[in-house]
Amino acid sequence: MPSTEIISQFIDPRREDYYNTAGITLLPLCVKDALNAYLTDTASDFLGAYGRHLALTDRVRANLATLMNAAHPNEVAITHHTAEGANVIVNGIRWNPGDKILSLNREYPSTIYPWMNAEKLHGVKLILLEEQNGRVDEQVIIDALRTHRPRLFALSAVEWNSGYRFDLESIGRACEELDIFFFVDAAQALGFTEVDVQKCRIKAMAGSAWKWLFGPPGQGYLYLRQDLLETITPVFVGSCSVPNPSDFSHYQFEFKPDSRRFEYSTASLSNIVWFDAALRFLLGIPRADLHEHVFGLQDYALEQLKSIGCKVRGDRPREQRSGIMAFQHPTIDSQTLVKRLLQEAGIFAQERDQFVRLAFHVYNTRAGIDRLLEKL
Repeated sequence: MPSTEIISQFIDPRREDYYNTAGITLLPLCVKDALNAYLTDTASDFLGAYGRHLALTDRVRANLATLMNAAHPNEVAITHHTAEGANVIVNGIRWNPGDKILSLNREYPSTIYPWMNAEKLHGVKLILLEEQNGRVDEQVIIDALRTHRPRLFALSAVEWNSGYRFDLESIGRACEELDIFFFVDAAQALGFTEVDVQKCRIKAMAGSAWKWLFGPPGQGYLYLRQDLLETITPVFVGSCSVPNPSDFSHYQFEFKPDSRRFEYSTASLSNIVWFDAALRFLLGIPRADLHEHVFGLQDYALEQLKSIGCKVRGDRPREQRSGIMAFQHPTIDSQTLVKRLLQEAGIFAQERDQFVRLAFHVYNTRAGIDRLLEKL
């Protein structure tokens, strides 16, 4: 179990009853302290503070690169959200007539609408595989890759409703063999679920900061493998896209030699300060302790929910699990139940795909699960 010191970082009195990390995370005290220090520093020494805190962007990139095992921190760009990363990739590819994009029919909208828009803008064909019970079998995906031969395959590392963790390594290997651009949405994975971009042969990956990374809303990241940089034409371009962004008088239109070219304008320093403190806090939590804590809570919840007749999603081997599970009550529809839990007990969960979705993190406890069970 994570240490008392780690748990004490969360002072929201309802933290044990909060099951929406898959939507937005709770805030650790260390982030609050870092933001307060940043504001105090900026108020008393604006020019000095700006330079000191702008330099944190490099540490954010480095820590993200560590989490995803990128070959170099500059393969990572700091963006605003998953959708921005997806749009950078899909609109930066030079498409050819007859090109196809393959994805799943229940993906999160941020990584479906960009592909739908590409149909209109670039004339590509979008093919969606049908999910069954919150997943598509990996062999079905690999067979579809061989059948359709898409130019790009887009997949979430973790299915956002059911919490199913896809075998990215086997899928990535198939994509590499077939010369398919493998794009991964890691919003529901990175920070809790391991995503190794090198081992899984991922060509590009995007995600958001405010779920499993404890980061700020409106902040995200984009990974693009360095050897593919010139295959993606930047669509958004600004002063920060070029090597000398502070040279305002001499236009030299060439891009930075890495993924930082996609960071096209001024960053929000308050978000960078938040993201930096959050990532340092996250990396200080032993992975094995966090996984054992969350999976132990899931084991207990799954056993108890099944014992009262609930249909569950998440009762699978741990290598196929994430921080998300879900259930359906035998007699109460999920939307009604979610409202009742919040109104009667202050328990915050979400209805997704006609299930009650539960997302566990370091601040959840067995006592909190017992309170939830009492209301079912």
